[in-house]
Amino acid sequence: MADDHGHDHQPLGGRRPCPTNCDACDEGCPREAKNSSDVVFWPEALKNGVELRTKSRVREITVDKRGLADGAVYYDEEGRLFEQKARLVVMACNGIGTPRLLLNSKSAKFPHGLANTTGLIGRNLMAHPMYDVSALFEHESVAPRRYHSNGIISDQFYESDAGNRGFARGFWWLSSGYTGPVRAALGEPPSPRATLVPAALQTNRFGALRWGSAHHAAFEEQYTHTAGLSFLCEELATENNRIELDPTLTDDLGIPAPKLFFKRSDNLEKMAAFGYERTKEMLMAAGASKIVSAAPLREGGAYHLMGTARMGDNPSKSVVDKWGCAHDVKNLFIIDGSVMVTSGAVVVTNTIQALALRTADYIKNNSRNLITS
Repeated sequence: MADDHGHDHQPLGGRRPCPTNCDACDEGCPREAKNSSDVVFWPEALKNGVELRTKSRVREITVDKRGLADGAVYYDEEGRLFEQKARLVVMACNGIGTPRLLLNSKSAKFPHGLANTTGLIGRNLMAHPMYDVSALFEHESVAPRRYHSNGIISDQFYESDAGNRGFARGFWWLSSGYTGPVRAALGEPPSPRATLVPAALQTNRFGALRWGSAHHAAFEEQYTHTAGLSFLCEELATENNRIELDPTLTDDLGIPAPKLFFKRSDNLEKMAAFGYERTKEMLMAAGASKIVSAAPLREGGAYHLMGTARMGDNPSKSVVDKWGCAHDVKNLFIIDGSVMVTSGAVVVTNTIQALALRTADYIKNNSRNLITS
């Protein structure tokens, strides 16, 4: 099967290739079949003998007398403790889970946490702070009647222009209508992406729509006349934004919990202020009658947690090398967002997936040479 450019695509696991930019999978594809690992990778892995132990929590990665990772200690669903030995250990717990597990994995060889000789484990935390702005339009055609994931996307302010803007790097514009009619009926603003803060805790609501005989008219007025525009900020890495272990708090199995230290930088505050003004200008230029909602960064959410086990060639300034292998532990690999050195201002999922597949190929081709006596 070939795409519009004549390139052949082989289906994975018997699925037909995903169409390009098919929006909300109207073609009958499985949910998020283009990039969701449970659809794309796991069925094939299970077919080839991979054992998946769900609802388990790893307490620590263990090491042998040589300082090599030799397995994991974990709790199963019922809270029973097990130890799994391994020749190689691969971690994918992302920007908070990875440093938490490494810091919990203390030993005589690594008293400050596994692979943490530099003290950089948990530091340089980056996210993607997002600011949501909503506007009301007189014409209902401006807002789609169902959620579209590919609204307006603009890179106009993505690159640095510190001389004119007063801050480094930039942001990514993206837009869409409501994620569904329920959101509008509850009086919530449209948002093209989910946030960390549950809707019930957000304070930037329009106000719940009237119920009873007037509800449908009020719903139509809001649902079809409201559009949202967001900007996703590139956050710079700073060592003070970090994950540590909480000295007293644990989960229900007694595993020390992560403690977050985070402060928005002056650079981010300036970027947010600039982005908000440009977003208002864009909405008003598009014909909006008024701005009805603006979520500050604390409510706009942040995700794609990155940077807490950064990649680099210099072992004194990074945690893993270019293959995701820990400098301190040559059979320990990290394949999640924690290895990212910069955050960018776009969705980083594809980059993480590409790095993970690249590391997998490296392990496959070099497994016999990764551990020497």
